[in-house]
Amino acid sequence: MRDQMSSVEMEQVGPYQILGELGQGGMGRVYRAFQPSVNRVVALKILPSSFETDEQAVRRFAQEAQTAGKLKHPNIVKVWDASVHGPPYYIAMEFLSGGTLSSRLASGPLPVKEAVDIALAMCSALDHAHDRGVIHRDIKPANILFDEDGRPVVTDFGIARALDHTRLTVAGATFGTPDYMSPEQAQGQKLDHRSDLYSAAMVLYETLTGQPPFVNDNPLVTMNQIVHESIPPPSAFGADVPPAVEAVLMWALRKDPDERFQSGAEFARALREALDASHGAIVDQVTPEPLLPSRRRKIVLVGLLSLVMVALVCLVVYSISAFGRSRERPTPTPKVDRPPTLNPGPGKQSGTGGGPATPPTGPHAISPPKPTSPQGASPPTPPGGPRTPGNHAPRGDGLGNGHGGRRSNHRGPGGPGRTRTPPPGGPGSKIKPLPPPEEPFPSPT
Repeated sequence: MRDQMSSVEMEQVGPYQILGELGQGGMGRVYRAFQPSVNRVVALKILPSSFETDEQAVRRFAQEAQTAGKLKHPNIVKVWDASVHGPPYYIAMEFLSGGTLSSRLASGPLPVKEAVDIALAMCSALDHAHDRGVIHRDIKPANILFDEDGRPVVTDFGIARALDHTRLTVAGATFGTPDYMSPEQAQGQKLDHRSDLYSAAMVLYETLTGQPPFVNDNPLVTMNQIVHESIPPPSAFGADVPPAVEAVLMWALRKDPDERFQSGAEFARALREALDASHGAIVDQVTPEPLLPSRRRKIVLVGLLSLVMVALVCLVVYSISAFGRSRERPTPTPKVDRPPTLNPGPGKQSGTGGGPATPPTGPHAISPPKPTSPQGASPPTPPGGPRTPGNHAPRGDGLGNGHGGRRSNHRGPGGPGRTRTPPPGGPGSKIKPLPPPEEPFPSPT
């Protein structure tokens, strides 16, 4: 049997020279080997000879090579070569010299920043695999390796299942490591990509606390606790984890897949925001729970509808207010130009009922005409004395002319020796003015 051969007999496997053993997995042993043709060191995974006659084991081994070979991501192990058509069956992969995450956790939990960075790398790698229909199904610290620069890399797609391939697991069998299984995986239910995200959250939990949430010697007890018991928060173990980071982690560990993060990108985004908040000056004691995509869409839709309703209400209120102001606005009274008053009489003012008259002033003031008479003589006094509005002149002139005499024409404003008295009440008065007095011809001299 090849797996029982000495190191001398295993010095050459295909084109690879065996340099030493790195470890053993469920689907074979992994060796450190050298490829002379390209002068590089590789990790060579060899299917044990005991499985060479097992058709299902050979098909699963070939599926691992094909699945890992189509994934090109900096946080997923690279596959250089594979032999799947006859013994010896092997897969040549990228050699990672930085050790495993499980070896780092042997000395205790990691700092929060380092633990979150490893989780972000896992989320990115799983998101890439899930987008291509690949479910890992065995995320655990032993399958997270590091290169010489400390880059985390997801390895061992030995029990990975491509969604477009026939399931190769045995009916009723449960594959994976119990400490990191999702509740649906522990119950043997059909899995999807959200099971990988739960396992990644369990790995993050251990990097923060130094241990998984449930530790038992019996894997069946552990699986029962994962399904039925609540996971204590990291702070229950005395871990110094920021509240925001702890809230995101506990959200990712919910038992219902529909209530967890729905993608690696969503999980990673929540972790980044929580880590940034923990580095701020103040972290709120109550951290809002992350929103699932469906709930986020509903909130956005409700917000948009609310904005539209507010805009419509504001428009209606503005229209009603504008209409009311237009009805209350008074109609402007047209201006009427009034002629200036010429020399109002004593004690009267045009447009008023009494009081001293104020002569007009300014550039538009009109002075009353001056009386004219020969050589400055005073104007003749009509018979009967001065006339008043209630004392009309007699129709005779005292020379026998009486009623048969000629009437003098009324001289208006500007006539010799007379000025016009403004009508009582001024313009707009309801009192009708008296007719102008008649003036007879002057007596002959």
